[in-house]
Amino acid sequence: MMDNKESKLIRKLPEAVINQIKAGEVIARPVNAVKELMENSLDAGSTNICISVKDGGKESIRIRDNGCGISKDDLICAIERHTTSKLTAFEDLSKLQTLGFRGEALSSMAEISLLTLTSKTRNEAYGHKIVVREGRVMEGPTKIASNVGTSVNLDQIFSNMPIRKQSLKSPAEEYSAIMDVVSKYAIHHSTRASFVVEKQESRTCDLQTDLNNSIVDNIRVIYGSEVAQNLIPISVKCPKDLFQMSGLISKVNYNFKKFVFILFINDRLVDCSLVKKSALLVYKIFMPKTCLPFIYMNIKMNPENIDVNIHPQKYEVRFRYDEYIVTEIKTEMETLLTTTDISSPMSTKNSCQISSTLNRESSFSFTQTPTTSKAMSKVLPSKKIRNDHLSQTLDEVWARNEYAGMICVGQLDPVKVEVSYIDKLRLEVKENNCAELRELLKNSSCISPVGEDMLAVQHRTHFVVLNSTRLSEELFYQIYLDNIANFAVIRFKEPLNIRTLLEAFIKHSNYPFEQSSEEMTQFLVKESYRESMNTYFAIDITADGMLKSLPLLIQGYPPDMMKLPIFLDSLVTFVQWNDPELFFRTFGLALAKFYSPEDRSNSSDNHKLLVNVLYPKMKQILRPPVSLRDAFNVCVSTQKLYRVFERC
Repeated sequence: MMDNKESKLIRKLPEAVINQIKAGEVIARPVNAVKELMENSLDAGSTNICISVKDGGKESIRIRDNGCGISKDDLICAIERHTTSKLTAFEDLSKLQTLGFRGEALSSMAEISLLTLTSKTRNEAYGHKIVVREGRVMEGPTKIASNVGTSVNLDQIFSNMPIRKQSLKSPAEEYSAIMDVVSKYAIHHSTRASFVVEKQESRTCDLQTDLNNSIVDNIRVIYGSEVAQNLIPISVKCPKDLFQMSGLISKVNYNFKKFVFILFINDRLVDCSLVKKSALLVYKIFMPKTCLPFIYMNIKMNPENIDVNIHPQKYEVRFRYDEYIVTEIKTEMETLLTTTDISSPMSTKNSCQISSTLNRESSFSFTQTPTTSKAMSKVLPSKKIRNDHLSQTLDEVWARNEYAGMICVGQLDPVKVEVSYIDKLRLEVKENNCAELRELLKNSSCISPVGEDMLAVQHRTHFVVLNSTRLSEELFYQIYLDNIANFAVIRFKEPLNIRTLLEAFIKHSNYPFEQSSEEMTQFLVKESYRESMNTYFAIDITADGMLKSLPLLIQGYPPDMMKLPIFLDSLVTFVQWNDPELFFRTFGLALAKFYSPEDRSNSSDNHKLLVNVLYPKMKQILRPPVSLRDAFNVCVSTQKLYRVFERC
């Protein structure tokens, strides 16, 4: 027992202490302040939200929007505790349509920082500013020139809470947390607002989305094109009208670098462990433990069935009928992942084991019947296929990380091209397809590149050497035919001057150009030619000869820009512009030549691209014509090699 009875007396805390304690609950880290201010901006109808932070948000946070603004008369009221325009009675929580509702965000920030609040409404001639430190107004409201909207500056964050300030993580970790939460809001509210995030120290923009982007557009901007391409839409609508869900989930054959789970319930970002664990359990049925999925869910339900007021930072919610809702979502995910067509299918629990499948000569798919005891019988050593095409190498990891970050813009809604010449060329490819070569390529496994333009593969019990250059050119030609007017686009940050590019190449190379750089440039800037190239092939050339974009034929495979001048020359001298049928054929051949790995500047990178990008794409879609039969050279049987090894 303590001797000092005075210390046992219960006292009412001073108002300033109460406010500081409450502020510490609401704003625990810089990311909490960013989230609260961002939600206020969205509630205010903002279509443009700019976020700037210094030292990971530990020193300064600035958020500017173009919302409805706060009037002069409401500025002082806005920074007081429990002042809000979003509800008037407790019962209003059951029909809440806004993200904020407690009226604690600005007051909490004013307690733990030097807060500068500037705002202007559409009905005011000028804006007003107030400066608040530790909950007390130090300046204002004063008149100030301002655009319509609100700007909030937080400086000297946690300066009056030294222990809290010291407990914050490193600037890089705090900044990463801010980027994570803003990215999730940018994805969900893609059609509602554009988002910008930058560091004050470097003024570099690390996130920028455009207004009216689709959800897939913003996923592509934030996580990369490869992720966006490997997502499938999912939707659940409850027959009892309890809820409805829409979203995007990754295919079972795609391995993301980390588990990404984005859940919005009634447009509020939340972390529901029940939904998260259930979704992850579905993927564990289909994927190895090392594989991590991407999941985005947007759940809508009656506000009366959800309680949003259970967490200081509003990260958690509770809702009625949770077990029923989770079961419905889980069932739809299982059905979708089981029936979705994927390029590299993997086994389910009910399918035969991958390890046993690799020793068989048949391909594997979801429809494969369970392996019988006869099929599981021991395979003779001479007939074993020892190359495991499912195993990952360091080079594969390198290739995926090195090239997956290429920024591109794709056609989300494919355009059907009604041109008989294109249909004729596509039919020609289909008729010339050699089924035998297609089967060989599809069921082969890569061994290693051989020289500059050869690739050794194993098909069943045979070693085959492929002419990778000829197969690559045919691959790019077929991709070209399948994607005319629907190419993904490589956009240059700074357009390239065609004339300057050609002049420099002519000066330092021995390539036999037939025309001068001036003549070629004048040819390519003809209006009809520029319009055709932009419409069909995503090649954007301005009237003054600036190249702004090129088509991207395969994600993760950039063209060799050292070959660009030769490609431009072929557009002038090789492409038959005046014959419609020959035009599409010769343009495709020129583009395929430009993209082919022949004469690429770096042979080491060339090998990695060939093995990890081109070869898998060949297996997936290439329809080899009969004319490429001599590009497949069967060298030796593993059975014959085994006899040689036995003698040794």
